[in-house]
Amino acid sequence: MIEKGPFVYRVFLLIFWVGTCFGFVSEELFPPLNGLKPYLFLLFDFTIVLLCFLTLREKWQKWSISIFVILSYLSTVLLSKYSLITYVNGCRDFFGIVFAIPVITYLYRTNSYYGWVNKFDSNLRLFLIVQCFCSIWQFLKYGACDDVGGSFGSGYSGILSMVVYIISFYLMMKKFDSDNFFDSLKANWIYIIFLLPSFLNETKASFIYLLFYFLLLAKINLRTVVKLLALSPVFFGAFVGLFYMYSVITKQNFEELTGLDFYEEYLVGQDADKLIEESQMYYDGVFDNADINEWATDLPRFTKIVLLSSVLKDSKGGLLFGEGVGQMKGHSVLKMTRFASKNEWYLTGTRTWVMTCVIQIGLIGFLWFLWVLLKSFNFFNKRTSNSLNVKLYLCVFVLFMQIYNDAFSNLYFCIIYFYIVYSTLNFEKSDEIESITVS
Repeated sequence: MIEKGPFVYRVFLLIFWVGTCFGFVSEELFPPLNGLKPYLFLLFDFTIVLLCFLTLREKWQKWSISIFVILSYLSTVLLSKYSLITYVNGCRDFFGIVFAIPVITYLYRTNSYYGWVNKFDSNLRLFLIVQCFCSIWQFLKYGACDDVGGSFGSGYSGILSMVVYIISFYLMMKKFDSDNFFDSLKANWIYIIFLLPSFLNETKASFIYLLFYFLLLAKINLRTVVKLLALSPVFFGAFVGLFYMYSVITKQNFEELTGLDFYEEYLVGQDADKLIEESQMYYDGVFDNADINEWATDLPRFTKIVLLSSVLKDSKGGLLFGEGVGQMKGHSVLKMTRFASKNEWYLTGTRTWVMTCVIQIGLIGFLWFLWVLLKSFNFFNKRTSNSLNVKLYLCVFVLFMQIYNDAFSNLYFCIIYFYIVYSTLNFEKSDEIESITVS
């Protein structure tokens, strides 16, 4: 008879490793496999659903699944009249939030017997090494660009940078002694090296992650604040030095990168109305593909958020319920929805999480998402001050994703993110360095 616990963990581990590494393997090592990617990810998506129902125990998680199913079905099928195939395929954007959490909860509930946490922590260390190898490979081949997505593959530079910072910080804090800040930093230097992939692509947000990384390594109290203020010139100098190194690696102008005009253009745009008009004309076929680059029509992040109500004004669900799930799908196997075809100029390119969530399940769906986060984090159940620091660091990413990317729609990001969220509920510092092995 197959024992449930080891079976769940091994399938979970298989999904994690194959799902996070198939992109690089199929693009760089065995290109004929690339066509299998959407089918493999589809298989893993529904495997995590099966694992969820095999392990589901928590009452609030049952409520979470029920609310999502009712809300997404209402907005997609009942209000917007999309097919069941579109509905099921569209739900996959939320599988990480809806179905991965119960599996991770089960692994933690059985950890005292099986010791899953130490095993998976070792896998995360190996995962960081793999990211360094893949990123260096991609950087040497393509240069500093979105193609440096580590084992996730091309186009995943944003998610890559986020996971290496999150994992590195989590593993660092398990060994970190804030009372001996610099000695502890020196002893755990390897986790700083593991941040290398974020400097080999053009993920500018990495500097925000890096800033909070070092700030939250310290204890959160008045004495620490005074020390940080005293050392602020040192940190500022180091930050500028890293920024300069980034500009050299990515071959960008340092003065331009540090100017306010650059970030205004990046987040808002100098002439948003003109860009919106050009983007609409591009996807309406007015421009010849040779006349303008597709990415030149990608609207800035803040502009897309501001346009949410305008884009949804003709939707039956409106801002409250959204247009229904599936609006971000339909580019590989299924066709795009009528809404996605009409608003391709808006949906293509940069997507923030608030945009992805509200477009599909509305403001009510976004409130559901926030409730899931609050229940998962459980801030009042903290074992050590270090776990509080990890929670706060994870919150930085939640806030940043609302205006930066939609990583929560990626199952494998959610597996890593919520695994560490639940680690903070049973956080224990490890004094010795475990060997890096796959278990």
